[in-house]
Amino acid sequence: MLQDIAGALDSQTPVLLQHAALGGVEARCVGKVDDLGELNWEPTA
Repeated sequence: MLQDIAGALDSQTPVLLQHAALGGVEARCVGKVDDLGELNWEPTA
């Protein structure tokens, strides 16, 4: 899971794609760093 998150942050692509493919209920999200340097996860459409 951490490898998935690291890859998603590097490429600015959704995270949890494999989890979703396996039937997970968590929404796919993209990590965004705000002006304060805080990491926020925003759902993808």
